[in-house]
Amino acid sequence: MPNQRLTGRRVSGTTCAFDSGMHPNDHRKLNIWALPKVAELRLVLLTLEQSVDIGRLILDGVDEGHRQALRLQDAQIEGLSAYLFTFGQSKARYGLQLTYPGLLAGELPPYEPMEELTLEQVVDRLCMHFELT
Repeated sequence: MPNQRLTGRRVSGTTCAFDSGMHPNDHRKLNIWALPKVAELRLVLLTLEQSVDIGRLILDGVDEGHRQALRLQDAQIEGLSAYLFTFGQSKARYGLQLTYPGLLAGELPPYEPMEELTLEQVVDRLCMHFELT
């Protein structure tokens, strides 16, 4: 059965809502360190969680895909997302592909992903992209 966002909209795949730190399936606190992702990606999530209100972000495909990548989605604005990855990057560096509403399903953004970003740079860009405060 698909998970539900806290807005009541259904989404497919495995998702985790950061709203109130709860996992939408079982109402337990989302343990970022237990996610099946590399430590560098968990560090980005922890840094975001400690710095800004990430309550409207959804971590999509938690158990799916690559251990070195994850997708964050805005629960309020369909199509606003960020694909964060560490594969192909130097140690302690990140790649980031930002997606905006209006792209057709399966259509690639018209620009290249940002690569070799530091932790501070990726957190700043995510905060700007999702307008997190």
